Amino acid sequence: MNTRIFASLLGLSLMAAPSAQAEETLRVGLASASMTFVPVYIGRDTGTFARAGLEVSPIEFSGAAKLHQAVVSGSADIALGGGTDYAFLVKGAPELAVAALTDKPLNFAVIVGNNPEYTSLASLHGARIGVSATGTVTYWLAEQLATANGWGLKGVQPVAIGAARSVLAASLQTGEVAAVISEPALGYQLEIEHRGHVLANATEFVPDFMTNTMFAATALSREHPDSLRRFLAAYFNAVAWLLDHKGETISIAARQTGLAPVVLSREYDLWLPMWSRDGHIRPELLTRMSQALVEAGLLDQRVDLSRYPTAGFLPH
Repeated sequence: MNTRIFASLLGLSLMAAPSAQAEETLRVGLASASMTFVPVYIGRDTGTFARAGLEVSPIEFSGAAKLHQAVVSGSADIALGGGTDYAFLVKGAPELAVAALTDKPLNFAVIVGNNPEYTSLASLHGARIGVSATGTVTYWLAEQLATANGWGLKGVQPVAIGAARSVLAASLQTGEVAAVISEPALGYQLEIEHRGHVLANATEFVPDFMTNTMFAATALSREHPDSLRRFLAAYFNAVAWLLDHKGETISIAARQTGLAPVVLSREYDLWLPMWSRDGHIRPELLTRMSQALVEAGLLDQRVDLSRYPTAGFLPH
């Protein structure tokens, strides 16, 4: 064949063939601007997702309801939220749980202001405890604080005041609540400002709990299973990178959360045992979650949650 003709045909064939480097876009919803979800930004900023052929667009939402509404409406393909979000699946949301993100509640703490009346967990008996919303992980943790101290589920009064750090801090300063349950970062920041501190980490009364889970739209899992597999593999590569790059991780988290590096440094050190390295969902934590959904008032009775998660998309 004439060399010129061959080169021309080869050029046409290359133009017609899809590029091996073409990126697919995935919209990834996050329940909040938290260092809990920083692996998504690490994957984006270090090119980990791009090398997997993915363009990831993180979208931050203010709470679980808006996060899962986005998945249901088709505005998000993947959702990183709380473990108690399993309730949305039980109630019919077209999603699958595809990975456990955390298996210890190290990312939650009981935080108080400077009121000398509240100096220990025992001093909170009967007190008003600020939580993000009814039925959330923070709401459930407030109840667990009460039961762990032998006071029963009604041993404290959870008060839904939102998750914004400024609102939580103001509620402590005005005395609207005696304590709040939030990320330790709030307590660390208040400590710097001499306005409060972390009283106790949630692991002191709940040692193990699947506080955060990754969900995927059923449509994504059916129509683009390879994209979901590549996303999960890249996500856990980002987690592995995070474990070996403290300084860079804190820089990325500071840009996304607006928190001071000194605060994020303390959270990073505390949270290292918390991030799941492989996403596998422990059966005993799934059983505990079933009970938690009832205790949080999200379900009327326990259900078998084993039908909702799948390990089929996790890296082998």
